[in-house]
Amino acid sequence: MSRYAWERGTITLPTGEPAKLRAALRRDAAAHIATLAAEVARAWSHLRTMSPAQRRKAALTGNNHVLSELSEEANSLLQQYEYRKGASHVRWRNPSQKAIREAVITRHRDHAGKTHTVYRCGHEATITLAGNTVTWDVPENNHAPERAHEHPLAGSLFGFLATVRWTSRSGGAITGNDEYNRDTDSAGGGGNYVVRAFGTDTALRRMHQLGGW
Repeated sequence: MSRYAWERGTITLPTGEPAKLRAALRRDAAAHIATLAAEVARAWSHLRTMSPAQRRKAALTGNNHVLSELSEEANSLLQQYEYRKGASHVRWRNPSQKAIREAVITRHRDHAGKTHTVYRCGHEATITLAGNTVTWDVPENNHAPERAHEHPLAGSLFGFLATVRWTSRSGGAITGNDEYNRDTDSAGGGGNYVVRAFGTDTALRRMHQLGGW
């Protein structure tokens, strides 16, 4: 059954915790990049043995025992879509190590010159570190939150957050919604709801009283 849903929230970390989270995500991202690079290398070695016609057929049908087992991340790195004569064509490519790394980690500066580090959980979610905050963002899609939470970097983030000793000025909530909740006809129904909340008991009660969730 389909379930279109989304999640988003920014969590403020206590002093000293942002550096620990960065180290944990950097370590687990490096392991994921190595796994992804090995998967891509195996697939590319197989692709090199195929004729151009066989590659085109594999792209169209997915009927290939090696390529059909590729993760979504590896598949998107290996396939490049080109538009010619009004139609979309797939060209297989061997991605660089830089491209593989940037599919998992990117950095950018905002208008204020503040550096943001973005970790990508496949195509479903991003984890953005900026100063002492971390933002979890899952754009709406069918079963997107479920798939996002299965990613190893999501496990790294939420596993870390479960160990934090929260203070009165830290924490926050991740909110979300889905197609079934929005369609409810009950009084006051259909609004966004809290998926997870982090903080001291006192801070969470205050957030609830102020209507934060």
